[in-house]
Amino acid sequence: RRRPARRPRPPQEPVAPYTGLKVPCYRHNSAKADCSGLGRGEVEMPRWELFYHVITATRNREPLIDQQVEEVIRASLHTSAQDGGFIVHAFGAMPDHIHVVVSNPPSIAVSKTVQSIKGGATFRINKALPAQKFSWQSEYGVLSFAARDLDAVSRYVLNQKSHHASGNLNTALEADQPD
Repeated sequence: RRRPARRPRPPQEPVAPYTGLKVPCYRHNSAKADCSGLGRGEVEMPRWELFYHVITATRNREPLIDQQVEEVIRASLHTSAQDGGFIVHAFGAMPDHIHVVVSNPPSIAVSKTVQSIKGGATFRINKALPAQKFSWQSEYGVLSFAARDLDAVSRYVLNQKSHHASGNLNTALEADQPD
């Protein structure tokens, strides 16, 4: 059977692949991993282009994310990204959920990145605002997308508040639970 021809996409500036990023070396996962000469527990990835849109909500969808909590989450993302070896491209918050656009090296499971994002934010929020008793729901949504869509997905995430205010939501990018 012949596949239908794809419609040509409008030209866009290419996103440069990430090169030379040092990420954790997991010797126990690969007999071929050689971390020697790269510093303690790191290996250099030659090239990768992996993009994810992560959506997670507060426990019971409670409106716990105000401006103060949002700023703590934003600071936590920076630290989690540095410690976890992933890149945060965009972050958007609503009172009951967040969206994060990340690039994740292939040596790190996406679930570990999400765990780092959620765990780091919870720890920092509960430390800075102990009366808050903040927590996330256990479920989350992750969508992978192509490098050519990075700008569009990032714009959507950065403009969360206006999308929700106008009701102009992309349901595929808002899903944090299976249908």
